Amino acid sequence: MMQRFIKLVRVVPLLVTLFSLFVFLSAGAESPTLLSLTPTPRVQLPTPAATATSQKPQVRTTRQRVRTPNACGTASQTTLPSNAIIVDDLSANFHRYGTATWYEATGTTGYYNGHMYWLWNRENDVANYAIWDAPATSGLYRVFAFIPSNHAYTTWAWYTIGRNGNETTCTIDQSIYYAVWVDLGTYQFGSGAGNYVKLDDYTVEPSGTTQVGFDAVAFVPQGPSKAYLPFIVRSPSTSELYAKTGIHLGNRDRDWNINASGQSVDFLARLRGSGRPATVVVLSHQVYNINRDSGSNNCNITDATVKNPAVFNYLRDATQAGTKVLIRLWPSPGDFQDTFIYSKPHTLFNLAGQTPQSNNYCGTHVVPGTTDYQPMPWFFRSIDDLAREMNAIHALNVANGFSEYGFIPANEPNNEWYSDWRNKDPNLFPKVSDEEAWQAMDAYFQSLYDYVRANYSPNIRVLTPPMAQDNYAEARSWEDIMNPGQCDPRWPGGAAGYDFMPYTYNSKNDGFAWNNYYRQGKEPWANTDGGQDYCGVSDHVFQYMPYWLTNQVKNSGKLSFISETDLYSPCFRSDNPITDKDANPTLTRDSLWSFLGQEQGAKYPVVWLLSEDPYSTKEKCADPNLTNYLEIKWHEGYRNDGTIRPWFDLWWNP
Repeated sequence: MMQRFIKLVRVVPLLVTLFSLFVFLSAGAESPTLLSLTPTPRVQLPTPAATATSQKPQVRTTRQRVRTPNACGTASQTTLPSNAIIVDDLSANFHRYGTATWYEATGTTGYYNGHMYWLWNRENDVANYAIWDAPATSGLYRVFAFIPSNHAYTTWAWYTIGRNGNETTCTIDQSIYYAVWVDLGTYQFGSGAGNYVKLDDYTVEPSGTTQVGFDAVAFVPQGPSKAYLPFIVRSPSTSELYAKTGIHLGNRDRDWNINASGQSVDFLARLRGSGRPATVVVLSHQVYNINRDSGSNNCNITDATVKNPAVFNYLRDATQAGTKVLIRLWPSPGDFQDTFIYSKPHTLFNLAGQTPQSNNYCGTHVVPGTTDYQPMPWFFRSIDDLAREMNAIHALNVANGFSEYGFIPANEPNNEWYSDWRNKDPNLFPKVSDEEAWQAMDAYFQSLYDYVRANYSPNIRVLTPPMAQDNYAEARSWEDIMNPGQCDPRWPGGAAGYDFMPYTYNSKNDGFAWNNYYRQGKEPWANTDGGQDYCGVSDHVFQYMPYWLTNQVKNSGKLSFISETDLYSPCFRSDNPITDKDANPTLTRDSLWSFLGQEQGAKYPVVWLLSEDPYSTKEKCADPNLTNYLEIKWHEGYRNDGTIRPWFDLWWNP
């Protein structure tokens, strides 16, 4: 605390030197010899901050690029091992480039080797940067940046680590460190010009309001580099896999103890005792009745009661035995201005009590394009309505002696709220490929989280919404992963949809959830630390997420779940070698165990699904010659008459 106070006191010179802004904006640059390396354009983002419940959340209204915070870590130390290779800012292996004047500071304490450079920051782009060359000898190195005592006040210093054409970027809050070495992580470096550490003046804070400090960088050898094989299929014990694997209970109108003919069948039999999964996912409307007050202005939720007692009792018993229960809210259609009036903009509301045309939740409405009428919550739900449902379910569970682990607030909103909206309306704006769609989702889910935190029990956990893979969530197109090296960028500048949802996926959640379907043969985890490209090797969605998000998942201390995983069905992709699970039960079992064993991102992967009743008839296979399964029939473990599928019989048999 004393060091932090001292550093804050030392910010005074920053105020004294504000007169030099004119120099910063207009002075000529030094003229070092430029490398062939060109700074990569990045995206901009305001610092995530708590949003008051009564205020509108922070939403970018212009098409800005987003620079996303990827925390390097917080570990720091005052000394380094004796074998550290230090590149000082006065070294021949340190290079400065750009258009602004570089300022210098010297002193006997607070700077490595008595000297540092610093720059005024820029808000919107990179104008100046420095390069520290990696050691000439390739290998695995732990990297440290020395943060000097003065002129290093930015809260977002963006360090880029280059390794043979691959770049990883992460951030350090320089303002909290005082003459210490801060850990940037461990990396496999090659030899030559493509291996370096880079720091620039683009901090996204208002231009000229803070200073970026450039001092020494250290490379500490970590022993011989790791070797990897492109296809390594791990064979862990089944007991180890059972201990982390979950099962999605499926979609059922009937309870889990009755088959399609009304006969008594226990669909949960395999999930009891030694077969108890680590996690189960269930849809809220299949377990609970959500009751409303028809006399209130908005027909608000009053409480929840048990709808299907067999599954409710199972959830209670499983939770008490250690299973983590995730409840996915359904319906969760978003809250769009154009729900009923198509001429309205596709604006996603994010304030409590805000509904399209001020409709309430009582009554019904016709489903567009049909003659069917459904309850109003099928069409829109404001953030406070979802929060009330969570609170009602949580209260009922607690009254019965257990608590769910957390709530999934929506499923694949990039698909359901945008791509599939109004039968794929070509005139929709924003579309899922527009930044505004992702920014709007970010505002909605951060507002939901803030509302729950402000109004209800702190024991109610809100997870991130699982996004549909290969629908602009990832930086690279999923359609090309069968061709190694051919994964096309989805967004300009290498961004991802997740990059436009920094609040939801940083501080505004109590855990992480995503969905992950894969193909046989793509179960291995690519060794990206060893330089292996995940494209064409791995179908693990985690490896396609932006670095800042994977860093959050790994280091935030929150639990992470794959809320749906299974082999791709032939209805969805034609390039999965397994086209009939029942005809290949052993291959199916082995593939599932391999994928689950290789997964290193999610702590608890959940396999989709146990049972469906009645069968969905809207999703049929595009190519009936591959198989006659409907989409759900491909995934289910039990047929709706209660007989077990051969692949599931082999796979889930503790």
